[in-house]
Amino acid sequence: MSAPDVRVHDDRPSAIRTFCELIWEAQPRSIALTGGTTAGDAYRLLASDEGRERLDWGTVDVFFGDERRVPPDSE
Repeated sequence: MSAPDVRVHDDRPSAIRTFCELIWEAQPRSIALTGGTTAGDAYRLLASDEGRERLDWGTVDVFFGDERRVPPDSE
């Protein structure tokens, strides 16, 4: 079993940039979006002119995810 790929960054912008670089490198066919300000900043970079040039979003299935646990009858 290989060691996990763990990356530590000194600041939020570099972590966001690295995340986007990994997405562009992987060229996923599906992606699940979560909430949060850090994720939102990453999505803005992925949707920027640069991001649209590096990933063909027309071939990607986008899903919305939510990790919070709430009762089934919650609004």
